Amino acid sequence: MFVQAVAGGEPRLVVPNGYYGRFVETGHILYVSHGSLFAVPFKVDGLEVTGSPVQVVEGVSASPGTGSADFDVSPAGTLMYVPSSSHEDVLSSMDRSGAVTPLLAAPGILTNPVFSPDGGRLAMEVSDGTHFDVWVYDLARGTGTKITHEDTDFTRPVWTPDGRGLVFGLKRDGFTNLYLSPADGSSEPQRLSQSRNRQEPWSWHRSGKFLAYFEGPNRKRQLMILPMSGGGAAAWTAGEPKPFRSNPFDNAYPMFSPDGHWIAYSSDETGHFEVMVEPFPGPGPRALISSGGYNPIWSPVRNEILFRALDNRIMVTSYQIEGDSFRAEKPRLWSPRPLPASIMRPLQAAPFDVYPDGDRIALFVPPEPAPGQRDKVVLQFNFFDQLRQLAQRAR
Repeated sequence: MFVQAVAGGEPRLVVPNGYYGRFVETGHILYVSHGSLFAVPFKVDGLEVTGSPVQVVEGVSASPGTGSADFDVSPAGTLMYVPSSSHEDVLSSMDRSGAVTPLLAAPGILTNPVFSPDGGRLAMEVSDGTHFDVWVYDLARGTGTKITHEDTDFTRPVWTPDGRGLVFGLKRDGFTNLYLSPADGSSEPQRLSQSRNRQEPWSWHRSGKFLAYFEGPNRKRQLMILPMSGGGAAAWTAGEPKPFRSNPFDNAYPMFSPDGHWIAYSSDETGHFEVMVEPFPGPGPRALISSGGYNPIWSPVRNEILFRALDNRIMVTSYQIEGDSFRAEKPRLWSPRPLPASIMRPLQAAPFDVYPDGDRIALFVPPEPAPGQRDKVVLQFNFFDQLRQLAQRAR
């Protein structure tokens, strides 16, 4: 959790792994960490912590995925909150019926799961509340390995075609560029690109010769292709990047088709996000496959493209290819169950990936509350007196 002066300046870290901060008149900041409510004494004039954090309520309903929480404090000093016993984020498997099976749970924020080429591992971003790191989870063993070890932000990872390496965005010296690391984290990341624009990798061509990414500020992102040569975990060499789709609009999330002949992406060229498909490397006619959607993902086993609708439902469209012609059918619901509201962040994340069998997706699903858990609100009176007593004991 950070604070920043309204007039500007650099943000300052208040506490790691905290979110939903709220100032109160006792000179504290309230925030949530690992599912509980904490208070830390804070000096507003100097924007600095003046004591140690103290847990004041164990078990508060919250969503690490959006940084929100179900609590508030009245001006008279009454605390109101929704109790909860869920303290972990859960990565789950969901089938077309909407049935969910938990895969793994971990403290922090989990997002952007990406299957390895063999389907046995998942790479993803994991945040401790201060920044995102890249982790790899072995699904059979149920173990995780932290791949990145720098105190900076990392973006969604992309597997190399041989499954031995990962490409991700890494922020150094104020700029987020593309880097390559062995998938076991055995050596330092290798720089692949250099730009003052924020860059995020998204899809690697099956041949290994092209890496699709996008760069630029939000709402003006452009699609780029980075030529690649070599192979192995850290023996790749990057060529000169070239624009694939560059215009005044927002273009993002480029995904190569399994056969490598097509590329799907999202664009707001018509005034709202839609999913487009066009031949790769082009040129050729574009096909519009949705009248509202983003984050397209090709099924690895069927002629299907999944994507997120603007109302956060998962849609799917079947397609046929005849020669150089791409023909998409009308999109339909992939599952009746919508994506959780906690991951409704179209400009920041791809919340799911498709299993190798094409019948399931891996996604972050907040744990379901226990029966009756969300049917009550707890009121705690004289809460400010409790905070003042904590402050006196700290002296």
